Amino acid sequence: MHHYQSLYDILGLGKSASADEIRKAYRKKALETHPDKLSPRASAAHRRAAEAQFHLIHSAFETLSDPHRRKAYDAWGSKVDPLVSLEESAKRKEDRETWASSLKAEYERRKVSRSQTSPPLSSPTPTPTYRPPPTPRRPKSASTSTAPRPNPPPPKPRDPPRPPSTQILLSDEEEEMIKEMLEEVRAQLPPDYEERRRRALEKKAERERAEMRRQSMAV
Repeated sequence: MHHYQSLYDILGLGKSASADEIRKAYRKKALETHPDKLSPRASAAHRRAAEAQFHLIHSAFETLSDPHRRKAYDAWGSKVDPLVSLEESAKRKEDRETWASSLKAEYERRKVSRSQTSPPLSSPTPTPTYRPPPTPRRPKSASTSTAPRPNPPPPKPRDPPRPPSTQILLSDEEEEMIKEMLEEVRAQLPPDYEERRRRALEKKAERERAEMRRQSMAV
């Protein structure tokens, strides 16, 4: 049975180590235990052990370099042996792969067995479609064939399109504001504005009456 090591023990640190100390310890351990530093004559068992140790160091660094994961590990995760957890995780992964391979092989076996035992599918019989009997045509009489057809009534003239309504509904408050604005504008006009406006309207009315008399005399 191997000796239990916490994540701090794997990196060679104490529980009060800072983030910078964790980073430096990880770099040092990773260089020391990297599998590529093994001799080319190293056995497969030594290579697997070196890879497991390197992954263990990397897992310890990932947990302790994250403040939230480190806090959770300090609270209850330190009671679990990381090496045992890593071995159990690898075993569970291997078991899942074996189970998936067995399911796939069983599926292929059943597929082949079904294709060999099942009879060939026969083509479906077409369903006859219902067609109604043809409707007999009535012979045309001489009176209906020679009689002239009445002319259709002329189309009714369409009403011209009505222009869209431009009337704007105003509230009482808006009408009161407009009235006050008009009164302010009129107060700024010169005193003889109303007299000049009345004269201009009278001249306009005289011109319209003269134009109407000229048109009536021309007719």
